[in-house]
Amino acid sequence: MAHNNSLTKKFLLAAKYEEIHALEQLQKSCYNLIKLGQFVHQLQKERAMSNIYLASNRTLFEQQLQQQIKHSDVLQQALFESLAQTYLCTKPGVGNSRLYNLITISLQSLDTLYSLREKVAKQALNASQSTQSFTQIITSLLNVFLETADGASDPVITRLLVAYFNFMQGKEYAGQERACGAMAFASNKFDSEQKALLSHFQHNQQTSFEFFSQYADEQLIASYKLLLQDESNQEIDKLRTMLQQLAPNNNQELSQLSEVWFDVATARIDIMHQIEQQISNTKHI
Repeated sequence: MAHNNSLTKKFLLAAKYEEIHALEQLQKSCYNLIKLGQFVHQLQKERAMSNIYLASNRTLFEQQLQQQIKHSDVLQQALFESLAQTYLCTKPGVGNSRLYNLITISLQSLDTLYSLREKVAKQALNASQSTQSFTQIITSLLNVFLETADGASDPVITRLLVAYFNFMQGKEYAGQERACGAMAFASNKFDSEQKALLSHFQHNQQTSFEFFSQYADEQLIASYKLLLQDESNQEIDKLRTMLQQLAPNNNQELSQLSEVWFDVATARIDIMHQIEQQISNTKHI
């Protein structure tokens, strides 16, 4: 029988090379996820501002929205550059077709952003339609995040990415709640269907953060507990109660409260974004 010691060594070296290559690719992918999270954070804010602008008939947030669009564009360009550098400047890995397809879908979704902004500016759609369009774009981006987490080979990084994704998902539900409440206050009306939707967003936040807590380490859980104790949480609860008690045929002028709601909800979501950054700064990522 032929001696196979040399062949064994070659396969051992090849296995080590593939392992190192996979970890290097995962590290680059994690960097993309950080850029993706930063861009999503700005889009979430733009979504809520667009709702106030639309629901108030262009009387509120016009200048703030224009400034926010600039912030979103800067982070979008940074994401584009990061994706190109990671996935187009190197040979695609085996089994990455699903990830590449999801990136393609998310980029196609982002192609609609310019026309969406034009429609918002011209009030060619209502706040609910605007919310739906922004949410579809954000969902396509989060699907890229989920696929990257699902495809991670390192168990420690995988656990951290699962915690990261569930926290981002909870933050997205908080963003949808912000957009929903902003529309209600700016338009001075809130029907039973919208009230149910607001409760749905609150429930989904809780579920996502519970999943996050199952995978997060002690430091991240401690940061999350500080979020729960923050004043913004107490204030948002008061405003939620006000919205739920709002009569469908309300005649009170509440549009100015849309800015209060936006500021309180944004303060809370900004703390969530700080926790996202804390996760991304973890040495394993």
